Amino acid sequence: MPAISAPMHWRNLTLALLAGARLALWPVPVLGQEAPFLRVGAEAGLSHNSVYAITEDAEGFLWIGTVDGLNRYDGYEFRVYRHDPGDTASLSNNQVNALLADSTGDLWVATADGLNRFEPRLDGFRRYRLGQGSPPGVSNAVLALHRDPDGALWAGGDTGLYRYDAAADRFDLVSGEVPANRAETRRVVAIRDGVDGSLWVLSGATGVWVLRQLRGAAPPHRPSPAGPMARPELR
Repeated sequence: MPAISAPMHWRNLTLALLAGARLALWPVPVLGQEAPFLRVGAEAGLSHNSVYAITEDAEGFLWIGTVDGLNRYDGYEFRVYRHDPGDTASLSNNQVNALLADSTGDLWVATADGLNRFEPRLDGFRRYRLGQGSPPGVSNAVLALHRDPDGALWAGGDTGLYRYDAAADRFDLVSGEVPANRAETRRVVAIRDGVDGSLWVLSGATGVWVLRQLRGAAPPHRPSPAGPMARPELR
């Protein structure tokens, strides 16, 4: 396939998801000149045309999460990562819902069945299961990832909101902070920072909940009021 750039600084590229969730890459116009589109899809080695997440890591690689596998693109070709039942260092599930490449150099991969951290030395993944102890049949899907300005890593999914404990290398449920009276109210689909230091958590069923403190014990969330609400200032 034609190369877009060599080892990979994507500042000169714009990325977009077009109709049909097809990935397209094209150079940003320079001095009023616009280069032709270059479509990059399954015919070029992408694992699937349904793309759910895109990020760039500290090395300049472009990571693309699809409904059927994780793709690393170096400007020339794709390296595809998929789940292998016989390999515990493989991706935990092929459906990638969210990606986070953060300032620590870590790449986190949220899937339909668990969370993964990429281990470059192994060219594989360390798996994390959220919702340990949940009743059988409860989904382990992870839907949202976020690192806040204080460096705390958050993950959200079907079993609630979690905060990463780096010393213990595990994700702990933020108990009591997301309402749990019904299973669907625990589902977290997005996490964002507020300009006042709060954390905004979007539930799949009950709207927006606000975590007022990021350090130490946190008070219970308040549901957003019914009806029109002032647009929060998010980072």
